[in-house]
Amino acid sequence: MSRLISRGLAFLFSIFLLVCSATAEEKSGFASNDEFEEWMFHYFQRPDPARAQNALSRLMASYTRLPLTLGFTTGLFQKNPRHLKEWLKTLEQCRKDCRENCEEECQARAAYFLAALRLADRADAAVIVQKRYPEAMRTIPFTPQPIMQATPEEGGWPDILLGYFLATGEDAAILRIMEMLAWETPETRQEDENRYQTGRSAWLWLSLSCEMPGMEEVCGRVIGTGRRALAETLDPARAAILRRLLVDLEEKAERLKTLAP
Repeated sequence: MSRLISRGLAFLFSIFLLVCSATAEEKSGFASNDEFEEWMFHYFQRPDPARAQNALSRLMASYTRLPLTLGFTTGLFQKNPRHLKEWLKTLEQCRKDCRENCEEECQARAAYFLAALRLADRADAAVIVQKRYPEAMRTIPFTPQPIMQATPEEGGWPDILLGYFLATGEDAAILRIMEMLAWETPETRQEDENRYQTGRSAWLWLSLSCEMPGMEEVCGRVIGTGRRALAETLDPARAAILRRLLVDLEEKAERLKTLAP
């Protein structure tokens, strides 16, 4: 794995929440980007759905409409069905705030919302959104299915699953990412480039979880899940992949400790 690519991803991942305007901060209900980042990256430890409606404004904004935030939103929707009716109002607020010629942005936000509802297997709420925004489904670049049942076909799935873990704390999401590591082989690349790139993306995102200050708890869960998977597997090829991953993650975790304040 290229260190340059890894550092580049770490840089992009760390700044994607840092490009908001002061107005967006006020509307989101978070005093700062750091506060929002802290809330999101530690949500799996300290679930706080009461603040989710404010967070959704930020999560749906164009600059954060990324696979990782889509996975996080999916987890929120799946684990909090009783809040969905209230959270749908966040989507409606776009049209209320719309002053001139911003219907395209509202449709884009609706598509994001709809994709997350489909991935969360909340079909009833998804139907409501689709009726209000009939064009939204056509703009989603993949066919959303329940997140833990879908077969990953695109490179965005590892980060969708990592975002889902951040919202739910389900180790099964990390295990799904680890299963994709087996696709990063020359043989897979010759047969299926998309699958190879997904395997490569899986490695990069798992590695990245142990590179960012503030992600120590996530890193610990990833390492713990990897150790359990290694202890349970009977497949020598899978064991070799997991050992290589754990060596990489444990080295990064030690370096991460030196960066802690």
